Amino acid sequence: MPHETAAVQISRLPKPTHQNFVRWGVDVGGPVVSVLACVEAHAEAGMPVTSLLQVAETSLAAYCDALDKSSQENHDKGTCVPSQHGNQEHNDHTNCSSVHHQQFKELHPDPRVVWQNSSLSLLWKPPGWSVSVKDTAKGEEDPVSGFQDDTSGVISVANELQDWVSAQWSHAHPIANDRGACHGLLHRLDRDTSGLLLCARTYRRYVLMQLQFATGLVGKRYVCLCHGLLKPDQRRIELPLLRQGPRHAMCSIVAPDGKKASTEILKVGHLMHESGCNFSLVEVRIHTGRLHQIRVHLASEGCPLAGDPLYGSELISSSGRDIWCPRIFLHAFALLVHDAGEGQHLDAYCQLPADLQQVLKGFQGLDPMSTGLLMKWW
Repeated sequence: MPHETAAVQISRLPKPTHQNFVRWGVDVGGPVVSVLACVEAHAEAGMPVTSLLQVAETSLAAYCDALDKSSQENHDKGTCVPSQHGNQEHNDHTNCSSVHHQQFKELHPDPRVVWQNSSLSLLWKPPGWSVSVKDTAKGEEDPVSGFQDDTSGVISVANELQDWVSAQWSHAHPIANDRGACHGLLHRLDRDTSGLLLCARTYRRYVLMQLQFATGLVGKRYVCLCHGLLKPDQRRIELPLLRQGPRHAMCSIVAPDGKKASTEILKVGHLMHESGCNFSLVEVRIHTGRLHQIRVHLASEGCPLAGDPLYGSELISSSGRDIWCPRIFLHAFALLVHDAGEGQHLDAYCQLPADLQQVLKGFQGLDPMSTGLLMKWW
């Protein structure tokens, strides 16, 4: 679709007519999904999107303001849902536009709000918490609560982050109780992955943040430890990924007919474990968010993540894991948001949790640069 035609069509996005709006879905969210898909297609094609993005932001904001107003009015007529936490939000830091390393003095075993403004929250997601959500307007498949134990294949009950979000905010923010809108959660992390995660508390922010994700204006960086010596060159791994397997045990494979997936290698340190085996400590940025993307992309280069029996079974001990690594070594340590609302620019950084710091104590760098990277994460 030509750029000018797309802009005109987006600018004509009608205001929703649902006076008693309660839940997000295809009828309400469908027009939004169409706009997001149009803008994303232009961005992926390398076309200029600045003016198109401005038109989309204006139209989507007006559309979602009406949804927020209708949902709040409907919510206020009913009985507020009490929070199981006594409506006490766990805030480490609020009302700031940047979150720095030194502010994360303690990483809790339960989720925490580490930054927020009136419409967006930045959460700490501990390992062991699942994010089982879908956007019904996008026709996404139903997620399965719980998780598959990679060594036994048994489905176990896991802590669900969306339940925590609902308990925290559904008394005041209707989207927090809206399953169709992912309870406001804007992206996912695997159950065993720790780190930073964004959650919108209004439909307006939920949609405008998706627009930023679609145009690459949200930066997500991870640190991981993988088997072998990964090539240290800064580069992108761009291999399409295809989901396969039953719903309760989905995985991804590299396939020509898969969806576009892009993982950028930022820094690589070569290490030796006290067992004598070589490993690589790697910082990456993902430009897409496919299922198990980092795990599959690094495994495709012969360097599966430590503690990951699903994609590195030939390198894992008979117990099903690297016995010295308590979980998959993957941590979402940084988030960069171009527009977090209220004129704020969010640049957040989260230190490595204690369990993964302890793992690194068993390593030494193979060269000065690698030693420096290793000490950065101790």
